[in-house]
Amino acid sequence: MSIELKNSEGLEFYFSNIGWAFYLNIAIEYGWKEKGTLPPEGWEGQWNGAYDISEGQLVSEADAKNMASALEAYLVDPNKINVAKAMAKEFEKVCIPVDVDENDREFLTEYISFAKKSEFRIW
Repeated sequence: MSIELKNSEGLEFYFSNIGWAFYLNIAIEYGWKEKGTLPPEGWEGQWNGAYDISEGQLVSEADAKNMASALEAYLVDPNKINVAKAMAKEFEKVCIPVDVDENDREFLTEYISFAKKSEFRIW
């Protein structure tokens, strides 16, 4: 399963479900204060602001840019691998195995560029 992100310019970016959850938590670890997503178009009733489901909810431009900035801080941290391995251990506590990719720079740089462009929806 995967998470598909689509921005208002028609660009798309993909994460595995686990990868999306992992990097959301890494961004939080590096100072991202998530604002909460806005409900999908046509949604009726209460919306909890979730990032971890794929209903077409909207991540605002400011929120996306803040997340991207936190991930940039992660990329330049000389201790990032230790932080990633510690995060992976936290995931394992709830039976979610995560393989830490020490060569995630290119992937994250592409995502950061995507996230800085505009708001996006999570599908």
